[in-house]
Amino acid sequence: GVVAEGEERRRPIPEIASEMLSAWAIEQKEVLAQQVLISSAIAAEAQAQRVLLTDMVAVRLRDAVAKSLKHGMEMDEAISAALADYRRQLVRRQVQQTVWDPSGNETRKLTGLCKFMPFRSHGTESLDYEMLVLVFSALPIHHTLTLSLVCKRWHAVASDPSYKPDLVAYAWGAASVTGLATACPKPRLLPFSVQVQVRALTLADNATFALTMEGQVWHWGCSWTGRAEANIDLQGLTTFVPDAAEPTLLPELSDVVHVACTPPGYFHGRRTMMMRGFSCCAVTRSGALYTWGFSFANSELGHPLMVPRPTCVQRFSGGRTAKEHVVLASCGLQYIAIYALSDDGGEEASGG
Repeated sequence: GVVAEGEERRRPIPEIASEMLSAWAIEQKEVLAQQVLISSAIAAEAQAQRVLLTDMVAVRLRDAVAKSLKHGMEMDEAISAALADYRRQLVRRQVQQTVWDPSGNETRKLTGLCKFMPFRSHGTESLDYEMLVLVFSALPIHHTLTLSLVCKRWHAVASDPSYKPDLVAYAWGAASVTGLATACPKPRLLPFSVQVQVRALTLADNATFALTMEGQVWHWGCSWTGRAEANIDLQGLTTFVPDAAEPTLLPELSDVVHVACTPPGYFHGRRTMMMRGFSCCAVTRSGALYTWGFSFANSELGHPLMVPRPTCVQRFSGGRTAKEHVVLASCGLQYIAIYALSDDGGEEASGG
């Protein structure tokens, strides 16, 4: 033992440092792998519960779940607990300053039944604050900065997060693609993202699709049917959808959890193909698949060459009676790739 200890002491410092770095690298790799696994599970559960998570919140929840796992809690249980705690905090923040209770919470102290939030001040001042919140929430959000300069009270209302969305979108570029019907040389707030709670944005060639927390799909920019002059072979056989300068709802789609379209990079340097249109697809919560747009090489899975409006694919109709349920889908230039689960628990990857 003494000899071994002596040999250990005589080992070169670079060799010892190399071993320590290798051990640290292995440990960090395991930590990162666990973080990816936790983040994916949190994102899936948040999507199922229709909870919108900011990057900061997602990191905080990931750390909380990792801590729970160290204490022996199961992954599903830890994620459910973390999301439930976050939703309680979210509701508490939204309720703050929204219920008029001039009693100063005396009712709750006496009965323990009512849980009204008191205002920041008492008497008529509290009503004044609440009225300002209602007025500010009805005004365009980009006016908030100017209004905050009026006085301390207005500054307090402008800083109150209770009436503001957690996520907003900015747009810039030509008038035909911004969703504002006007050209924007610099990023500009998209009022649509304040009025509707946006969950994700998907970009096609000069077009944008917005998926909301309610499962609706909106579109603005160039049409998926392309230009009529570029589709002479289809004139008289299909309906060409006009471009949309401002966000336009797709009424055929509801309860959507995923949207995909042909990425714009495919059209670089291919002006003729760009004018032909592009492919789009959407997956609903029930596992149904909808496709629309130009069907390159029968990529619309059985639909004709041009699908002017979102149409359900017969094979993937979703619902309890369906044998296959689509989970994810993505569009290329001439194909749509699908990942689906069968009713017997099997997995399937296919495309058109």
